[in-house]
Amino acid sequence: MALHRIELGEGDLSRAAPHLAVARKALGEAARENQILIGALHRSSHTPPVREALQHWLADMEPQALVTIKVTGDETLAPELCRRELFLVLREALRNCLTHAGAERIEVTVRTTRRWLYARVQDDGVGFVAERDVGETSGGHGLQGMEGRIEDLGGRLRIGSNPGEGTYVEIHLPLSVRI
Repeated sequence: MALHRIELGEGDLSRAAPHLAVARKALGEAARENQILIGALHRSSHTPPVREALQHWLADMEPQALVTIKVTGDETLAPELCRRELFLVLREALRNCLTHAGAERIEVTVRTTRRWLYARVQDDGVGFVAERDVGETSGGHGLQGMEGRIEDLGGRLRIGSNPGEGTYVEIHLPLSVRI
């Protein structure tokens, strides 16, 4: 009620101060509770195998391009957090291919070794002028978000592209992930 009165510019704002303090405290407690709940959901959720998760996501997308997914190695060697973040980054890379590349073919490769998890998404689309740094590319925040997710896990993300030659996104993640 106090916030509503302030928005309307009604009444003496000094009288609203105690109500605002109570509202601020309640909102802070609600935000902390939400963080706890979301954290519990992340810990309790199970990430399906990457091929299965991507195929399920692609089924809803009904892509115009032919998408092939090749997975080798035992991806369960990677921590759950690593596999979940990898799926999210691969999904974003595929979304970019399907939305912007005009590709006929998209190949997704995931390979797990004893020490590394390597993934690559490559398309035969229109490409773009790739900047030196992912953070310097123009457009939305998708590429920066992908890079941030991978770097937070101690890995690296590389993007290569040239106009008319398609685009690739490479991901290298160590299996001893920083948490």
